[in-house]
Amino acid sequence: MQTVLHDIKFALRVFRKSPLFTAVVILTLALGIGANTAIFSIVNAVLLRSLPFRDPSRLQKITFNNPGVALRDVPFSVTEFEDLKSRAGAFEDVSVVWPVSVNLTGAKEPQRLELMVVSPNYFSMLGATPQIGRLFGSQDFALGFATAAVISDGLWHRSYGADPNILGRSLRLDNDLYTIVGVLPPDFRHPGKTVAKDVEIWATAGYSADPFPAPARNLRFLPGAIARLKPGITLRQAQARLDIMSGQLRQEFPSDYPPTAKWSIAIEPEPPPGARLRQAAGNRSSPHSWCQPLTHGASTAHRDNGAVVDGGPRRDCHRCIRPRSHASIFAARSAPAQRSPHRLGRPPLCSLYFHPHRPLFWFGSRSSVHPA
Repeated sequence: MQTVLHDIKFALRVFRKSPLFTAVVILTLALGIGANTAIFSIVNAVLLRSLPFRDPSRLQKITFNNPGVALRDVPFSVTEFEDLKSRAGAFEDVSVVWPVSVNLTGAKEPQRLELMVVSPNYFSMLGATPQIGRLFGSQDFALGFATAAVISDGLWHRSYGADPNILGRSLRLDNDLYTIVGVLPPDFRHPGKTVAKDVEIWATAGYSADPFPAPARNLRFLPGAIARLKPGITLRQAQARLDIMSGQLRQEFPSDYPPTAKWSIAIEPEPPPGARLRQAAGNRSSPHSWCQPLTHGASTAHRDNGAVVDGGPRRDCHRCIRPRSHASIFAARSAPAQRSPHRLGRPPLCSLYFHPHRPLFWFGSRSSVHPA
């Protein structure tokens, strides 16, 4: 013990006599410890720690593709979504996922936040449980938008001071009124892409009534879906069933599926660990899991189900960045007075583009409609 104390005193005397050397040593240790801590945090979150969901290996992203015209992850219709649930026979649950950037009012201060519009079974499919209140259930089923909203733990603390009486309070998203019914636990994160950062609010809809159009097979505006495989079904078996179903649909509805498009449905697995690590290192707050851009600037025309539509080079990915230029109106729909008809964007590579909180003009990318 005396030897240790002697060494400590000697080291302190050396440090006092050489302040520059002392500063270099302390800075080197600080940088080394900080770098190792940051790297371990990323590796632990991305590679070592499993997703906080029930049986995460059975959760899969579903993509709709037109490989004949080199388009993948294109929007799909409500009718095709119902086919996926009822005809595929491979999934226990399927949910629409629609990331949107919205303006929040009614909290401590106005904010720009990420909203995720999902199907009512979204949380039960993930096996999520609320921190307080409840999550979406059968009571929230609506053909259009339901009025219930679930918020993140971060938003609850930041804007509501972790008020335990938050349930039943109202908030506005782009001028639309919602009621808070639950708060998620701190470790919950949406298992997929977002617009720019983590999702803070979840809403649910049936996508079949105002402000949405009446369902039709060729009216494709739903941007994404995730599904849970049935127990005992492998990825290979599920993909085989999807291939059979998509082939049957092409034969049953030839006018809705041009042969040149080769419309298909695919299961897109989670990125490999290396890709996940690169994503996390580049942007911890917005992993954009599974996000794939569509032929940026690769063509001077928009393509829609095999039809080529003039419109100039593509400037950004409609899955990650809001389109920035206006387009010609394909059709106008009446909407409730409280819904905001402003800030519409250029249509993506799909039949129709629709922002759920900025109705209500419908923009088309058909051969007879040219973007402005």
